[in-house]
Amino acid sequence: MDKKVLTALAAVVVVIIAIGAVIASGVLTTPPQSNVIYYKTYLPSQQKTVIGNHSVDGGIMWEPFVSDAVLSGTGHVLVNSKDLFPNHPCCVIVVREEFAVAHPDLVNAVLKAHIEANKWIADAVANKVTNPTNYSKLLGMGASFSGVSEAAVAASLDDMILDYHLTSAFKSGMANFTQLYLNTTPPLLKMSDITGKGYSSVQNFIDNYLNDSYLAAAEAVQPSATSLGTVSIAYLTGDLHQFARVVAMNTTLFPGGKNLFQIYGVTVTDPQPGGYQNGGGVMTAITAGSLANGPNVGYLGCAPAIRNYLTGDITKLNTRIVAAVNSEGSALVVNSDIHTVKDLGGKVVATPGVSSIQQLMLIEIAKQYNMTLSSK
Repeated sequence: MDKKVLTALAAVVVVIIAIGAVIASGVLTTPPQSNVIYYKTYLPSQQKTVIGNHSVDGGIMWEPFVSDAVLSGTGHVLVNSKDLFPNHPCCVIVVREEFAVAHPDLVNAVLKAHIEANKWIADAVANKVTNPTNYSKLLGMGASFSGVSEAAVAASLDDMILDYHLTSAFKSGMANFTQLYLNTTPPLLKMSDITGKGYSSVQNFIDNYLNDSYLAAAEAVQPSATSLGTVSIAYLTGDLHQFARVVAMNTTLFPGGKNLFQIYGVTVTDPQPGGYQNGGGVMTAITAGSLANGPNVGYLGCAPAIRNYLTGDITKLNTRIVAAVNSEGSALVVNSDIHTVKDLGGKVVATPGVSSIQQLMLIEIAKQYNMTLSSK
């Protein structure tokens, strides 16, 4: 055979061997798809860190972690939840139905403390110039609870609406989230989940799953000189959507060295000091708890409250939403390399979990830009 041909064949063999070695070593991999947004679960409190060290390219988080990430220079807001879902509902209070039926006075008293805490916050914010003392206390409480700066707490208060009323708009928003779950591919909820619980439609489910009778009764509750009983209350780690609970637990703001729950006759126990990672964790805790020891009340997002109830065993997780906690207050924060949603193609975004409102945000963002999602 011609020497030149032999040399050429040898070169080809060397190239083939080299390519095979690269493939075997894992260096040569399939490149990320440009129309796919990948997601991975991280706590909102962790997302600033993983964005900063480039473990992910962005994260959807709740306040005050949005403001903390932005003010620290870690990232910038690409999509705010209030622009995606204007005036959308967010966190709620859920109660184990069996507990509420057995102890309506305790549920009413818990909600009275929640109402008064909301009013105290609203007054502190409205009068921060004329009465800076209370506003300063509010920022300090938020910083201590969440582990962020007071500047981040102040910014977060401008990004969310703290309110306890179960308005018609709030209820409509929850019906919308339920429908979004049904419309996902693959669906995160099925219509059979709704009908299987005895509801004829999404609206029929919302009309029955929300019970505002306790909130109405709570308005008339008066301070109690004696304890009415004990309630175990679950909440989310560092979540300032649930600022009212933080204020209601403070013993320095109100007369007699008591917190608001104690003023209205409730002894509160903490089922997991430091809080739960996400709403699904709260619902799981309620499922695993008992009527005697709880948790029987939980602060969490309305989306995981809806999905976990509908997909869970009703004999173990028969809950009801009894009050609103906040609207809006979440955002997709990304690093400096990302300027548009299309830039997220092939990138990784952190979310708190598939049952969260933040996950629904990511689903809607991908839908609007004809992109798809894939877990990482």
